[in-house]
Amino acid sequence: MGTHRNVGDILVGIGRLTQDEVDRALAHQRAHGGFFGEALLALGLVSRQELDWVLASQFDLPYVVPRVDEVDLAAARLVTREWALAHTALPILRTPDALKVVVSAPNREGEALGELQERVGLPVERAVASAEQIRSLVHEVFALPVERRVAVVPRRVGDFLDEAVLADADRFGISAHGLRTTGWYVARGRTWRAAVDVHWRQDLARTLVPAYGEALAAGLRQWNADLRVKEAIVPVHVKELVTRDGAELVFEPVPLLDDPLSVPTPPADLLSEIAMIVASGAGKFRVRSSPEPFAADVLPHLPAVLLDRSLRALHLTDRSEARRPPSTVVLPEGPEREEVLQALGGFGFDVLTGELADRDPAVRARAQSLARTTFLVLPPEVDADEAFAAGLRWELTLQQAESTEWTWALEPLRPAR
Repeated sequence: MGTHRNVGDILVGIGRLTQDEVDRALAHQRAHGGFFGEALLALGLVSRQELDWVLASQFDLPYVVPRVDEVDLAAARLVTREWALAHTALPILRTPDALKVVVSAPNREGEALGELQERVGLPVERAVASAEQIRSLVHEVFALPVERRVAVVPRRVGDFLDEAVLADADRFGISAHGLRTTGWYVARGRTWRAAVDVHWRQDLARTLVPAYGEALAAGLRQWNADLRVKEAIVPVHVKELVTRDGAELVFEPVPLLDDPLSVPTPPADLLSEIAMIVASGAGKFRVRSSPEPFAADVLPHLPAVLLDRSLRALHLTDRSEARRPPSTVVLPEGPEREEVLQALGGFGFDVLTGELADRDPAVRARAQSLARTTFLVLPPEVDADEAFAAGLRWELTLQQAESTEWTWALEPLRPAR
Protein backbone atom coordinates (compact mmCIF):
# COMPACT_ATOMS: atom_id res chain seq x y z
CA MET A 1 0.00 0.00 0.00
CA GLY A 2 1.37 3.42 -0.93
CA THR A 3 2.12 6.21 1.51
CA HIS A 4 -0.78 8.62 1.99
CA ARG A 5 -0.16 12.35 2.25
CA ASN A 6 -1.11 13.84 5.58
CA VAL A 7 -3.99 16.28 5.93
CA GLY A 8 -1.76 19.26 6.72
CA ASP A 9 0.41 18.76 3.65
CA ILE A 10 -2.65 18.56 1.39
CA LEU A 11 -4.18 21.77 2.77
CA VAL A 12 -0.88 23.65 2.51
CA GLY A 13 -0.30 22.24 -0.97
CA ILE A 14 -3.59 23.59 -2.34
CA GLY A 15 -3.06 26.95 -0.64
CA ARG A 16 -5.94 26.51 1.82
CA LEU A 17 -3.74 26.78 4.95
CA THR A 18 -0.36 28.24 5.77
CA GLN A 19 2.33 26.28 7.60
CA ASP A 20 1.80 28.55 10.63
CA GLU A 21 -1.87 27.52 10.75
CA VAL A 22 -0.91 23.85 10.53
CA ASP A 23 1.53 24.36 13.42
CA ARG A 24 -1.26 25.98 15.47
CA ALA A 25 -3.47 22.96 14.87
CA LEU A 26 -0.67 20.56 15.82
CA ALA A 27 -0.12 22.47 19.07
CA HIS A 28 -3.87 22.29 19.79
CA GLN A 29 -3.83 18.54 19.10
CA ARG A 30 -0.91 18.00 21.50
CA ALA A 31 -2.66 20.02 24.21
CA HIS A 32 -6.16 18.57 23.85
CA GLY A 33 -5.66 15.17 22.18
CA GLY A 34 -7.84 13.75 19.42
CA PHE A 35 -7.26 13.77 15.67
CA PHE A 36 -5.55 16.50 13.69
CA GLY A 37 -8.75 17.14 11.72
CA GLU A 38 -10.65 17.72 14.97
CA ALA A 39 -8.08 20.35 15.92
CA LEU A 40 -8.58 22.11 12.59
CA LEU A 41 -12.35 22.20 13.18
CA ALA A 42 -11.99 23.38 16.78
CA LEU A 43 -9.83 26.30 15.64
CA GLY A 44 -12.19 27.16 12.79
CA LEU A 45 -9.43 26.75 10.20
CA VAL A 46 -11.50 24.57 7.86
CA SER A 47 -15.14 23.59 7.45
CA ARG A 48 -16.48 20.09 7.98
CA GLN A 49 -17.03 19.71 4.22
CA GLU A 50 -13.47 20.78 3.44
CA LEU A 51 -12.09 18.27 5.95
CA ASP A 52 -14.17 15.44 4.47
CA TRP A 53 -12.93 16.36 1.00
CA VAL A 54 -9.30 16.31 2.19
CA LEU A 55 -9.79 12.86 3.76
CA ALA A 56 -11.08 11.61 0.41
CA SER A 57 -8.16 13.23 -1.42
CA GLN A 58 -5.72 11.69 1.06
CA PHE A 59 -6.78 8.22 -0.07
CA ASP A 60 -7.36 9.14 -3.76
CA LEU A 61 -11.09 8.46 -3.41
CA PRO A 62 -14.03 10.46 -4.83
CA TYR A 63 -15.87 12.78 -2.45
CA VAL A 64 -19.64 12.58 -2.95
CA VAL A 65 -22.79 14.18 -1.60
CA PRO A 66 -25.22 11.25 -1.79
CA ARG A 67 -28.97 11.73 -2.27
CA VAL A 68 -31.63 9.15 -1.58
CA ASP A 69 -33.05 9.31 -5.13
CA GLU A 70 -29.61 8.35 -6.50
CA VAL A 71 -29.18 5.27 -4.28
CA ASP A 72 -29.61 1.75 -5.63
CA LEU A 73 -32.01 0.58 -2.93
CA ALA A 74 -31.41 -3.08 -3.73
CA ALA A 75 -27.70 -2.49 -3.09
CA ALA A 76 -28.36 -0.50 0.09
CA ARG A 77 -30.46 -3.30 1.52
CA LEU A 78 -27.58 -5.74 1.24
CA VAL A 79 -26.84 -4.47 4.77
CA THR A 80 -29.07 -3.72 7.73
CA ARG A 81 -29.80 -0.28 9.14
CA GLU A 82 -27.85 -1.26 12.26
CA TRP A 83 -24.79 -2.30 10.23
CA ALA A 84 -24.86 0.93 8.20
CA LEU A 85 -25.12 3.13 11.31
CA ALA A 86 -22.51 1.16 13.26
CA HIS A 87 -19.94 1.45 10.46
CA THR A 88 -21.14 4.80 9.01
CA ALA A 89 -21.11 3.17 5.59
CA LEU A 90 -23.77 2.31 3.01
CA PRO A 91 -23.74 0.50 -0.36
CA ILE A 92 -25.14 2.91 -2.97
CA LEU A 93 -24.66 1.12 -6.31
CA ARG A 94 -24.28 -2.47 -7.46
CA THR A 95 -23.13 -3.31 -10.99
CA PRO A 96 -21.87 -6.58 -12.48
CA ASP A 97 -18.31 -5.37 -11.79
CA ALA A 98 -18.35 -3.86 -8.30
CA LEU A 99 -20.27 -2.72 -5.23
CA LYS A 100 -19.84 1.00 -4.53
CA VAL A 101 -19.96 1.86 -0.82
CA VAL A 102 -19.93 5.36 0.65
CA VAL A 103 -17.90 5.64 3.88
CA SER A 104 -17.03 8.45 6.28
CA ALA A 105 -13.61 7.18 7.38
CA PRO A 106 -11.63 5.62 4.51
CA ASN A 107 -8.87 4.48 6.87
CA ARG A 108 -11.24 2.48 9.07
CA GLU A 109 -13.88 -0.25 8.70
CA GLY A 110 -11.58 -2.30 6.48
CA GLU A 111 -12.60 -5.54 8.17
CA ALA A 112 -16.32 -4.80 7.82
CA LEU A 113 -15.97 -3.91 4.14
CA GLY A 114 -13.87 -7.02 3.57
CA GLU A 115 -16.62 -9.19 5.04
CA LEU A 116 -19.21 -7.41 2.88
CA GLN A 117 -17.08 -7.95 -0.23
CA GLU A 118 -16.76 -11.67 0.55
CA ARG A 119 -20.49 -12.05 1.17
CA VAL A 120 -21.58 -10.21 -1.99
CA GLY A 121 -18.87 -11.70 -4.20
CA LEU A 122 -17.93 -8.35 -5.77
CA PRO A 123 -15.00 -5.99 -5.18
CA VAL A 124 -15.92 -3.00 -3.01
CA GLU A 125 -15.20 0.48 -4.38
CA ARG A 126 -15.21 3.25 -1.77
CA ALA A 127 -16.39 6.85 -1.98
CA VAL A 128 -16.28 9.36 0.87
CA ALA A 129 -19.05 11.48 2.42
CA SER A 130 -19.45 13.07 5.82
CA ALA A 131 -20.69 10.94 8.71
CA GLU A 132 -23.69 13.26 9.10
CA GLN A 133 -24.64 12.86 5.43
CA ILE A 134 -24.34 9.08 5.60
CA ARG A 135 -26.43 8.77 8.78
CA SER A 136 -29.13 10.97 7.26
CA LEU A 137 -29.04 8.89 4.07
CA VAL A 138 -29.35 5.63 6.05
CA HIS A 139 -32.44 6.91 7.85
CA GLU A 140 -34.01 8.03 4.55
CA VAL A 141 -33.22 4.77 2.72
CA PHE A 142 -34.56 2.48 5.41
CA ALA A 143 -37.65 4.63 5.92
CA LEU A 144 -38.74 3.86 2.35
CA PRO A 145 -41.12 0.93 1.77
CA VAL A 146 -39.42 -2.24 0.59
CA GLU A 147 -41.46 -2.18 -2.64
CA ARG A 148 -40.13 1.21 -3.66
CA ARG A 149 -37.10 0.85 -5.90
CA VAL A 150 -37.47 3.38 -8.68
CA ALA A 151 -39.97 5.69 -10.34
CA VAL A 152 -43.50 4.26 -10.45
CA VAL A 153 -44.28 4.66 -14.17
CA PRO A 154 -42.17 2.29 -16.34
CA ARG A 155 -40.50 3.77 -19.41
CA ARG A 156 -39.64 2.32 -22.79
CA VAL A 157 -36.04 1.19 -22.75
CA GLY A 158 -35.37 3.16 -25.95
CA ASP A 159 -36.48 6.41 -24.30
CA PHE A 160 -34.32 5.71 -21.27
CA LEU A 161 -31.25 4.95 -23.39
CA ASP A 162 -31.84 8.19 -25.34
CA GLU A 163 -31.74 10.06 -22.03
CA ALA A 164 -28.52 8.31 -20.95
CA VAL A 165 -26.75 9.19 -24.20
CA LEU A 166 -27.95 12.81 -24.13
CA ALA A 167 -26.68 13.07 -20.54
CA ASP A 168 -23.23 12.04 -21.82
CA ALA A 169 -23.25 9.09 -19.42
CA ASP A 170 -19.94 7.37 -18.69
CA ARG A 171 -21.84 4.08 -18.66
CA PHE A 172 -25.42 2.91 -18.41
CA GLY A 173 -27.30 -0.33 -18.08
CA ILE A 174 -30.37 -2.44 -17.44
CA SER A 175 -30.95 -4.54 -14.35
CA ALA A 176 -33.77 -7.08 -14.76
CA HIS A 177 -34.67 -9.44 -11.92
CA GLY A 178 -38.02 -11.15 -11.57
CA LEU A 179 -40.81 -8.68 -12.32
CA ARG A 180 -38.59 -5.63 -11.72
CA THR A 181 -36.57 -3.98 -14.50
CA THR A 182 -34.48 -0.88 -13.80
CA GLY A 183 -32.53 1.34 -16.14
CA TRP A 184 -29.58 3.27 -14.73
CA TYR A 185 -26.81 5.56 -15.91
CA VAL A 186 -23.82 7.31 -14.36
CA ALA A 187 -23.08 10.88 -15.47
CA ARG A 188 -20.77 13.40 -13.80
CA GLY A 189 -20.37 11.16 -10.77
CA ARG A 190 -24.12 10.86 -10.11
CA THR A 191 -26.36 7.85 -10.72
CA TRP A 192 -29.85 8.12 -12.19
CA ARG A 193 -32.49 5.36 -12.29
CA ALA A 194 -35.94 4.71 -13.69
CA ALA A 195 -38.32 1.78 -14.00
CA VAL A 196 -38.23 0.20 -17.46
CA ASP A 197 -41.07 -1.56 -19.27
CA VAL A 198 -41.08 -5.36 -18.91
CA HIS A 199 -40.93 -5.71 -22.71
CA TRP A 200 -37.45 -4.18 -22.76
CA ARG A 201 -35.92 -7.17 -24.60
CA GLN A 202 -38.04 -6.66 -27.70
CA ASP A 203 -37.42 -2.91 -27.63
CA LEU A 204 -33.67 -3.38 -27.20
CA ALA A 205 -33.52 -5.81 -30.14
CA ARG A 206 -34.72 -2.96 -32.38
CA THR A 207 -32.28 -0.47 -30.83
CA LEU A 208 -29.05 -2.47 -30.44
CA VAL A 209 -27.24 -4.00 -33.45
CA PRO A 210 -26.22 -6.76 -32.96
CA ALA A 211 -28.46 -7.48 -29.97
CA TYR A 212 -26.39 -10.43 -28.73
CA GLY A 213 -22.70 -11.25 -28.65
CA GLU A 214 -20.06 -13.88 -28.03
CA ALA A 215 -20.37 -16.01 -24.90
CA LEU A 216 -17.30 -15.78 -22.64
CA ALA A 217 -18.42 -18.13 -19.87
CA ALA A 218 -21.56 -19.55 -18.34
CA GLY A 219 -24.05 -16.71 -18.30
CA LEU A 220 -21.53 -14.05 -19.40
CA ARG A 221 -21.31 -12.35 -22.81
CA GLN A 222 -19.66 -9.22 -24.20
CA TRP A 223 -19.55 -7.62 -27.64
CA ASN A 224 -19.31 -4.35 -29.57
CA ALA A 225 -22.50 -2.94 -31.05
CA ASP A 226 -24.20 0.17 -32.40
CA LEU A 227 -26.89 1.74 -30.24
CA ARG A 228 -29.49 3.56 -32.33
CA VAL A 229 -30.77 6.58 -30.43
CA LYS A 230 -32.53 9.73 -31.57
CA GLU A 231 -30.70 11.23 -34.54
CA ALA A 232 -27.50 9.29 -33.83
CA ILE A 233 -25.76 5.92 -33.79
CA VAL A 234 -23.53 5.46 -30.74
CA PRO A 235 -20.87 2.71 -30.73
CA VAL A 236 -20.90 0.87 -27.39
CA HIS A 237 -19.21 -2.05 -25.67
CA VAL A 238 -21.84 -4.32 -24.11
CA LYS A 239 -21.48 -6.75 -21.21
CA GLU A 240 -24.31 -9.06 -20.18
CA LEU A 241 -24.56 -11.32 -17.15
CA VAL A 242 -27.49 -13.77 -17.16
CA THR A 243 -28.60 -15.10 -13.77
CA ARG A 244 -31.32 -17.49 -12.67
CA ASP A 245 -33.81 -14.66 -12.07
CA GLY A 246 -32.87 -12.20 -14.79
CA ALA A 247 -29.98 -10.31 -16.36
CA GLU A 248 -27.58 -7.39 -15.94
CA LEU A 249 -26.48 -5.38 -18.99
CA VAL A 250 -23.84 -2.66 -19.00
CA PHE A 251 -23.20 -0.31 -21.95
CA GLU A 252 -19.96 1.66 -22.22
CA PRO A 253 -19.72 4.24 -25.04
CA VAL A 254 -16.68 3.66 -27.25
CA PRO A 255 -14.71 6.91 -27.75
CA LEU A 256 -14.14 8.03 -31.31
CA LEU A 257 -10.35 7.96 -31.51
CA ASP A 258 -10.27 10.18 -34.59
CA ASP A 259 -12.07 13.03 -32.79
CA PRO A 260 -9.36 15.67 -32.21
CA LEU A 261 -11.34 17.21 -29.36
CA SER A 262 -12.28 14.03 -27.52
CA VAL A 263 -11.24 14.83 -23.95
CA PRO A 264 -10.53 11.87 -21.63
CA THR A 265 -12.19 11.99 -18.21
CA PRO A 266 -9.77 13.47 -15.63
CA PRO A 267 -8.94 11.59 -12.40
CA ALA A 268 -11.70 11.54 -9.78
CA ASP A 269 -9.56 13.32 -7.18
CA LEU A 270 -8.91 16.24 -9.56
CA LEU A 271 -12.63 16.55 -10.39
CA SER A 272 -13.42 16.52 -6.67
CA GLU A 273 -10.80 19.19 -5.93
CA ILE A 274 -12.03 21.48 -8.71
CA ALA A 275 -15.65 21.04 -7.58
CA MET A 276 -14.66 22.07 -4.05
CA ILE A 277 -12.73 25.12 -5.31
CA VAL A 278 -15.64 26.21 -7.50
CA ALA A 279 -18.13 25.73 -4.65
CA SER A 280 -15.98 27.96 -2.43
CA GLY A 281 -16.11 30.77 -5.00
CA ALA A 282 -12.37 30.59 -5.76
CA GLY A 283 -12.73 29.05 -9.23
CA LYS A 284 -10.33 31.30 -11.16
CA PHE A 285 -8.03 29.10 -13.25
CA ARG A 286 -5.17 29.72 -15.63
CA VAL A 287 -4.98 26.87 -18.16
CA ARG A 288 -1.66 25.78 -19.65
CA SER A 289 -0.61 22.77 -21.67
CA SER A 290 2.22 20.86 -23.22
CA PRO A 291 2.36 21.39 -26.14
CA GLU A 292 1.28 24.98 -25.40
CA PRO A 293 -1.24 25.52 -28.29
CA PHE A 294 -3.13 22.42 -27.20
CA ALA A 295 -4.78 24.29 -24.28
CA ALA A 296 -6.65 26.66 -26.60
CA ASP A 297 -8.31 23.75 -28.44
CA VAL A 298 -9.39 22.02 -25.23
CA LEU A 299 -10.43 25.18 -23.37
CA PRO A 300 -14.06 25.47 -24.61
CA HIS A 301 -14.73 21.87 -23.56
CA LEU A 302 -13.52 22.21 -19.95
CA PRO A 303 -16.86 23.23 -18.36
CA ALA A 304 -18.51 20.02 -19.59
CA VAL A 305 -15.50 17.83 -18.78
CA LEU A 306 -14.64 19.26 -15.35
CA LEU A 307 -17.96 20.55 -14.05
CA ASP A 308 -21.38 19.91 -15.60
CA ARG A 309 -22.61 19.88 -19.19
CA SER A 310 -25.81 21.66 -18.11
CA LEU A 311 -23.95 24.81 -16.98
CA ARG A 312 -24.37 27.94 -19.09
CA ALA A 313 -20.91 28.53 -20.52
CA LEU A 314 -19.45 31.24 -22.75
CA HIS A 315 -16.21 31.04 -24.73
CA LEU A 316 -14.47 34.38 -25.27
CA THR A 317 -11.51 35.10 -27.55
CA ASP A 318 -9.80 38.16 -28.96
CA ARG A 319 -8.19 36.19 -31.81
CA SER A 320 -10.26 36.50 -34.98
CA GLU A 321 -8.47 33.54 -36.55
CA ALA A 322 -9.15 31.24 -33.59
CA ARG A 323 -11.20 28.07 -33.92
CA ARG A 324 -14.77 28.98 -33.01
CA PRO A 325 -16.73 26.34 -31.10
CA PRO A 326 -20.41 26.93 -30.24
CA SER A 327 -21.21 29.75 -27.78
CA THR A 328 -18.15 31.78 -28.83
CA VAL A 329 -17.88 35.56 -28.79
CA VAL A 330 -14.96 37.18 -30.63
CA LEU A 331 -14.02 40.48 -29.01
CA PRO A 332 -13.69 43.34 -31.51
CA GLU A 333 -10.83 45.83 -31.52
CA GLY A 334 -11.03 49.39 -30.24
CA PRO A 335 -13.79 50.99 -28.17
CA GLU A 336 -16.33 48.38 -29.25
CA ARG A 337 -14.49 45.84 -27.08
CA GLU A 338 -15.62 47.51 -23.86
CA GLU A 339 -19.18 47.80 -25.18
CA VAL A 340 -19.32 44.05 -25.91
CA LEU A 341 -17.90 43.15 -22.49
CA GLN A 342 -20.40 45.44 -20.80
CA ALA A 343 -23.29 43.92 -22.76
CA LEU A 344 -22.21 40.36 -21.89
CA GLY A 345 -22.29 41.22 -18.20
CA GLY A 346 -26.07 41.03 -18.13
CA PHE A 347 -26.29 37.36 -19.11
CA GLY A 348 -25.07 35.84 -15.84
CA PHE A 349 -23.09 32.93 -17.27
CA ASP A 350 -22.07 30.09 -14.95
CA VAL A 351 -18.66 29.56 -16.53
CA LEU A 352 -16.39 31.59 -18.81
CA THR A 353 -13.58 30.12 -20.88
CA GLY A 354 -11.34 32.69 -22.49
CA GLU A 355 -8.31 32.90 -24.76
CA LEU A 356 -7.08 36.45 -24.28
CA ALA A 357 -3.90 37.85 -25.83
CA ASP A 358 -4.71 41.39 -24.62
CA ARG A 359 -2.25 42.37 -21.85
CA ASP A 360 -4.58 45.06 -20.48
CA PRO A 361 -5.42 44.07 -16.85
CA ALA A 362 -8.75 45.88 -17.13
CA VAL A 363 -9.84 43.65 -20.04
CA ARG A 364 -8.95 40.49 -18.13
CA ALA A 365 -10.71 41.71 -15.01
CA ARG A 366 -13.81 42.64 -17.00
CA ALA A 367 -13.80 39.24 -18.70
CA GLN A 368 -13.59 37.42 -15.37
CA SER A 369 -16.53 39.39 -14.02
CA LEU A 370 -18.78 37.75 -16.62
CA ALA A 371 -18.99 34.47 -14.68
CA ARG A 372 -18.35 33.14 -11.20
CA THR A 373 -15.96 30.50 -12.54
CA THR A 374 -13.38 31.23 -15.22
CA PHE A 375 -10.77 29.26 -17.17
CA LEU A 376 -8.32 31.48 -19.09
CA VAL A 377 -5.51 30.74 -21.53
CA LEU A 378 -2.99 33.59 -21.46
CA PRO A 379 0.06 34.17 -23.69
CA PRO A 380 3.07 32.04 -22.61
CA GLU A 381 5.07 35.15 -21.72
CA VAL A 382 2.58 36.12 -19.00
CA ASP A 383 4.27 35.15 -15.72
CA ALA A 384 2.71 34.06 -12.42
CA ASP A 385 2.82 37.60 -10.99
CA GLU A 386 0.82 39.03 -13.89
CA ALA A 387 -1.66 36.15 -13.86
CA PHE A 388 -2.17 36.51 -10.11
CA ALA A 389 -2.68 40.26 -10.47
CA ALA A 390 -5.39 39.49 -13.04
CA GLY A 391 -7.32 37.60 -10.34
CA LEU A 392 -6.35 34.04 -11.26
CA ARG A 393 -5.65 31.76 -8.30
CA TRP A 394 -5.05 28.27 -9.73
CA GLU A 395 -2.98 26.81 -12.55
CA LEU A 396 -4.44 23.83 -14.42
CA THR A 397 -1.87 22.09 -16.61
CA LEU A 398 -2.69 19.52 -19.29
CA GLN A 399 -0.03 17.36 -20.89
CA GLN A 400 -0.87 15.20 -23.89
CA ALA A 401 1.47 12.28 -24.59
CA GLU A 402 -0.87 10.57 -27.06
CA SER A 403 -4.45 11.23 -28.14
CA THR A 404 -5.83 9.04 -25.35
CA GLU A 405 -3.11 9.60 -22.71
CA TRP A 406 -3.34 12.84 -20.77
CA THR A 407 -1.82 14.07 -17.54
CA TRP A 408 -3.70 16.66 -15.48
CA ALA A 409 -2.15 18.78 -12.72
CA LEU A 410 -3.66 21.46 -10.49
CA GLU A 411 -1.56 23.77 -8.32
CA PRO A 412 -2.17 27.07 -6.49
CA LEU A 413 -0.94 30.03 -8.52
CA ARG A 414 1.84 31.59 -6.44
CA PRO A 415 3.35 34.92 -7.46
CA ALA A 416 7.14 35.18 -7.30
CA ARG A 417 6.98 38.38 -5.29
